Amino acid sequence: MTVKMSDIVTFDVSDAMIEQAKRMRNERDKIYGNIFKERESDLRWVGDLGEIVIDYALRQCRPKETIWHNQLHAAGDHDFTFCGLPLEVKTVKRKVPLRPYYKAQITARHMESPAPWLIFASYEFPQKKMHIKGVMHKIEFKQKAEYFAAGEKVHEHYTIADGHEIYAVGIRDMRPFREFLSQAMKGTLKEPIELTTAV
Repeated sequence: MTVKMSDIVTFDVSDAMIEQAKRMRNERDKIYGNIFKERESDLRWVGDLGEIVIDYALRQCRPKETIWHNQLHAAGDHDFTFCGLPLEVKTVKRKVPLRPYYKAQITARHMESPAPWLIFASYEFPQKKMHIKGVMHKIEFKQKAEYFAAGEKVHEHYTIADGHEIYAVGIRDMRPFREFLSQAMKGTLKEPIELTTAV
């Protein structure tokens, strides 16, 4: 169940997909607002693009069992239901290709989101490549995640800003995307047990 670099699924991103993601982000901003001052070059729409690519990928497998909850008022809910499983997509942007030692992350404020299954993606630009890194259940993510506080370095080029604290897991610890899809379609996925130290 360990992700190898050969398990990474990569999609070419079209200009039409990018334009769709920008429109989605503009519409969502009208409802939820944008609390950050960011430039166009910051690619704020990369999360929307991740949803678009995942929708394309899931529908290749089971179109009738793929529901994209992309309604404008769906904030705080899961992004997809696939074969009855609630999924949430987490997408980051990178200017370099994926490396096996990279981590997948969730902001601390999103750690308690309701979706049990998390799909992690990375958009490589300007090459316009979307890499699906892997899938992990939220319980397992919590058990294995490392917390990075404000001011700490995730790597040489990434220092955590105040208010943007994260939990991160190495991509090697994930379930390969193709394996997840196969098990989801067969109905053989087993949820991990949540352990507690409370007595």
